[in-house]
Amino acid sequence: LRVNDGSPCMNAADAKKWYQNCLSRGHEGAVFKAPDGTYRAGGRDKSWWRQKRFDEIELVVVGIVATSGRKHYRLATKDGQVVGDAIARSKDVDSAMMLALMPHGIEATTTKTRHGPRIVIETRPVLVATVKVSGVRQGSEGLTLRDAVVMMPRIDKQADEATTAAELAAMRGA
Repeated sequence: LRVNDGSPCMNAADAKKWYQNCLSRGHEGAVFKAPDGTYRAGGRDKSWWRQKRFDEIELVVVGIVATSGRKHYRLATKDGQVVGDAIARSKDVDSAMMLALMPHGIEATTTKTRHGPRIVIETRPVLVATVKVSGVRQGSEGLTLRDAVVMMPRIDKQADEATTAAELAAMRGA
């Protein structure tokens, strides 16, 4: 592998050193390419490898959004700020999330979009989930999550044990 400055990565230790260097300069990760890999506009093939930093946080599930066969979990901080939607890591996690949320649905609304129906189910803010994110950014409507994935429901935690908006804001600078 070669890194963008042309220096070779001969082994995993070199790649890890370069990755840590990228993070220390404020980048969200690094992209590596095999020496014989080619650039293809609009995509990457298997000769390209992307490594991002991910953090795990605890957020409150406040709804489910389903569109065109896809389901996302609406997430909020302990203090009620909605910070985005996330998919489940696997079908098993999705099943566990749905079982944990079933008794907590409040209201469902359906709207038509050009891609099909959009169903939003609001839930009571009682279920906490472990969420993996690559970062937090400040959007026009507040804090939002980057690359959020629900890893598991946390039935052992209460909503008041989740991450606060202030803690998420502090992650922006990390």
